[in-house]
Amino acid sequence: ACDTSGNCSAKLDKNEYLVGSPPPQFVNKVDVPHTFTISVWKDEGNGLISAVHNPDPDPTNDVIPEILFSGGTVNVIENTCATGTDTNGQCTVTINSSDPGPFSVSANVDINVNGVQLQRDTDGQFGNSLEATKIYVDASLSLDNGGYVQAGVEKTIIATVQKDPGTGFVNAEGEEVILTLTPPDGATSDDYQITSNTCTIDPVTGQGGTDANGNCALTFISYVTGVYQVSAAATVNVQGLDIDLATNDVTVTVVDGSITLQSMYPSQEVGSNNTLTVTVKQDTGGVPSAVIDAPVIITLDDKFGASSTPDDVNGGTCSTPVV
Repeated sequence: ACDTSGNCSAKLDKNEYLVGSPPPQFVNKVDVPHTFTISVWKDEGNGLISAVHNPDPDPTNDVIPEILFSGGTVNVIENTCATGTDTNGQCTVTINSSDPGPFSVSANVDINVNGVQLQRDTDGQFGNSLEATKIYVDASLSLDNGGYVQAGVEKTIIATVQKDPGTGFVNAEGEEVILTLTPPDGATSDDYQITSNTCTIDPVTGQGGTDANGNCALTFISYVTGVYQVSAAATVNVQGLDIDLATNDVTVTVVDGSITLQSMYPSQEVGSNNTLTVTVKQDTGGVPSAVIDAPVIITLDDKFGASSTPDDVNGGTCSTPVV
């Protein structure tokens, strides 16, 4: 306000500023834009009014706040303050960051109040607000590679959760991860079994979730071949902000194989020839197919004086003459 000596005042407000620990509204996930609103006021002796940018016809009525950043890496998406305040004495700055970490936003402005040029900063003085602080945070959720497993053998999928509160990624302990196992088409509940899942938190005991390394695991066993899909989702709280996470599907292919031995003649005359046929097949979830050039070891009990020599390999089979 202007006193009897002609001293006038003005103030510069920002709609967000930080004192003490950050409440949730001061925390953003990386790559999520945020808009600050800067409000400029002046008092010509009759109470506070908006300081409107109106350089025509008097250039001294420029109200163009200067915005300054310090701390983290910030991308300015839009800055309406560069063209001055609007009819409400306000302007906005929209920013974004791909890097977790805190940074500060400050503003200063020159305001003409009844011919007196005043400079105001977001310094907490003269009714001004403090500078604004924004903390960008992040979190991640990943699954280890799926790969292959033999039918009837357990397979373990490990989920890993990390979070960055603005000071670097750390393992996130005690987080619940929802793991979804999708069986192959046509598989029934009798064809597979989840034998262990440490990712779920028991609502009664509170046990489960990620460990000190940010890991939890789901173990399953399949009695049939085929392709299983595993996906994960979690909601991680970082600096009071809930971040929803999800993974792409990880593929686990359950495979199996077989080997059969067939004699051309179940019984034969001493000294006559016989042929043993070995068939090797693989099953990766479709129609079992022959395995070409698979090394096969045939062992005969030589106490009867038999001898053998591999003779042919064809279509996943090999034949050995026996005398």
